Amino acid sequence: MARKKHNAQKKPKQRVKPLEKKTPQQSHNPDDFREKPFCWRVNKSYIDLDGPYGWKNVSTDALLFEVIKCLQDHEARQWKEVLNDHDSKGHKKNHDMPVDKLVTLAQKRLQEINKEEEDSLFSLRVSGKQRLWGIRKSSTLYLLWWDPDHKVYSVKRRHT
Repeated sequence: MARKKHNAQKKPKQRVKPLEKKTPQQSHNPDDFREKPFCWRVNKSYIDLDGPYGWKNVSTDALLFEVIKCLQDHEARQWKEVLNDHDSKGHKKNHDMPVDKLVTLAQKRLQEINKEEEDSLFSLRVSGKQRLWGIRKSSTLYLLWWDPDHKVYSVKRRHT
């Protein structure tokens, strides 16, 4: 069987000429949680009622006037705004924290409640030392712990 010679001048035929400049239909990734509204849930599969950071330790006043108020304030915002909150020293108020950076007691508690598969937890500052800890799935934060004294993650103080 004889081979045909390849013609370098030959070009493929086009039915329609493509546009020279395309513009994307969406300007952001629809799966990016940062573009979605902050959302939180209480779910018995996630929340820890017992243990050192359990919700049984929260007072009614703290729950109603600090915790719920903080969560409701964030509901009107997108995740990117919540993540962009900084204190006066420039530290992030709300952020993911790798589990291996948590204190040993918190890591052991995750094992006790069968949450050792989590790579990170989300810390949400309520005020001062007070933190809510949760597990973020897409754009929803599932509440896990109440940490009124910032003990889940130990901060190394400078010049002490």
